[in-house]
Amino acid sequence: MALPSIPGLEWHPTKVPHAVEAAFTAAADATTVAALLRAIPRRGGLRFFDFLYHGEPPASGQPFDYGAIFCVYRRLRGDLFATCGNHGWSSPWTPVAPARLAGFLLGCLDSNRGSGPRSQTMLVEARASHVPRREAIDPRAPLFERRDVWRKWRQA
Repeated sequence: MALPSIPGLEWHPTKVPHAVEAAFTAAADATTVAALLRAIPRRGGLRFFDFLYHGEPPASGQPFDYGAIFCVYRRLRGDLFATCGNHGWSSPWTPVAPARLAGFLLGCLDSNRGSGPRSQTMLVEARASHVPRREAIDPRAPLFERRDVWRKWRQA
């Protein structure tokens, strides 16, 4: 899978066919994020983890599950859809504007630099492994509303 050279982003090969890992470098900025989103192939996907996203509240007596895995899918026509989830919960697929997704991903730079105890690389797929079905799309889903009230996680 050939992807463009993007300042502030490193590409790493994977064992997954037709997929590469991406990691933001210290030079990453809004231009880097916008270029990454443009690099998602049609029918392709982007998966990343956000440690600061707080999903659904846990059942009483269970520990809180921090973070969420975000899956982004680019349809053949070019529009983007996204969902997120973590152990036992997920949000519906929702259409997302590139600017809104870029703004959210910009806030995840530290979580997706690919180094450190709380960092993860992102996965760019030529053929997305998660594809939204028509009946699973909800245009009103509040996908990018971070419930980041636990400030201690920023210092961890």
